[in-house]
Amino acid sequence: QLDYTIKFLNTYQIKQIIIHWKEFGESNGYVNQWSLGNISGGGREKIAGGEFPNTNTTIINKKFNASEINITAQSDKNWIGIYELEIIGRPI
Repeated sequence: QLDYTIKFLNTYQIKQIIIHWKEFGESNGYVNQWSLGNISGGGREKIAGGEFPNTNTTIINKKFNASEINITAQSDKNWIGIYELEIIGRPI
């Protein structure tokens, strides 16, 4: 299982997140399902998610405010990862 948490120094208005899976998203042997959530304030608001990405890059165009986000993914084979996570936004 992949489980990354990104904590910002301030609250940001996020407008886009880009997940670069590369081969982890192109081969169905790696990622069975994934989820991106806003965990600011102690709760978890699901922003995006799905099953096998079937692409090397996932672009999420959704505006929300966050001070902390989390990305998780699962695999049956424990071969899992992401290469880069781009977060585009501005401090508020």
